[in-house]
Amino acid sequence: MATEAQTDRPAIVAFCKSVKGKDFYLKIGVVSIKHLIGGTDATNILPGLEVSYRGTLGGTRQIQSSDAEDFAEEARLEAANMEDVSIRHYKRGTKVTIEKSKVEEDEMEIHLKETGGSKTKVRFKFNKHPDAYNPATVVEMFAFAFAESSRKRR
Repeated sequence: MATEAQTDRPAIVAFCKSVKGKDFYLKIGVVSIKHLIGGTDATNILPGLEVSYRGTLGGTRQIQSSDAEDFAEEARLEAANMEDVSIRHYKRGTKVTIEKSKVEEDEMEIHLKETGGSKTKVRFKFNKHPDAYNPATVVEMFAFAFAESSRKRR
């Protein structure tokens, strides 16, 4: 686990506050699984600029992929016979507003709202890379996932 000194929590919190309320464009696909009550925000960004999509359907079926479209398609196939389950895939280029953030001991959450009003979140995971949980890596990972203009998408 990362220590307070390793994470420089105040600097990471300050960065999160600096992006709150601002509009960005997704440079990665973002996927969420919504149930009647609750759901799973499946998008995880890892140090090394990797994206991992993970979620559970029906309480038992674990789905994992490194590709948003593949993950969303597999989740839709699994959810086809389930009531009150929907899969949201926010494609690259989708305009989002940063609503809030949460800085935890080994991860950071960025809560998003797209222009249509639906909400999701992206997790920046550091549990396997505690030394990478620092302001420079957080900024790098954020820039990997979000662009300030629609022209800066990958």
